[in-house]
Amino acid sequence: MTEKPLLTWKIASLTRISITRTFDLLISALPMMLMQIFLPLSGWTGILINAFFGLTMLLIYFIIIPLFMGGNTLGKKLFQITLKSKDKITFKKIFTREGFFILLPWLISLLLKAMALGIFYLGDHNNNDMQTNGFWIAFGISRFGDLFYVAWAIFLFVTIKIQENFQCGVDIKYGIFVVNKKPLQDENLSESKTDEPVGKHIHLDDNLPGNIEQNLINEIEEID
Repeated sequence: MTEKPLLTWKIASLTRISITRTFDLLISALPMMLMQIFLPLSGWTGILINAFFGLTMLLIYFIIIPLFMGGNTLGKKLFQITLKSKDKITFKKIFTREGFFILLPWLISLLLKAMALGIFYLGDHNNNDMQTNGFWIAFGISRFGDLFYVAWAIFLFVTIKIQENFQCGVDIKYGIFVVNKKPLQDENLSESKTDEPVGKHIHLDDNLPGNIEQNLINEIEEID
């Protein structure tokens, strides 16, 4: 009987991962952009409605939809990458992962913008002189909320870049890998004998991402 060759997945490049994440963010933000164009709102009412609508879209796109797609988003489907894990990718794993990627920076940015509006309204907001009514202070705090998103994205990129398998902290904790969707079939792996532990990460080259064997998915605890 012929032994079935081991399946091997190539770790997705950081470029493809970044493009996929950017695409997903744009798609999830599209309804909010359309709402602000055709139904512009301002003041506390605008903040509350935009916050509720924005949070709803983030939860649906990054948590609810992936829950029924093995942790994958539309962007991952389009750009042919997927998530691999020892166990089923559960709601808890998806929520924790996307909470770290998306919800945490969104919440901090929202709080900063609410703080900015609060400072403006607590000040002399009926004064039309922007130099004295606190407008520029509120504007600066609000823009800092936007810049926080950029800083968070850079932080994630750097911390993932330095990891051998391009994993964030949550992925390492849960044994999740972002890989190319189409698996490789490496028959040599099943025929060769080696002293390396089963499931060891295999480099393609010193400067290239590696492969993840099926055995690593099955025996993920060996890398904990």
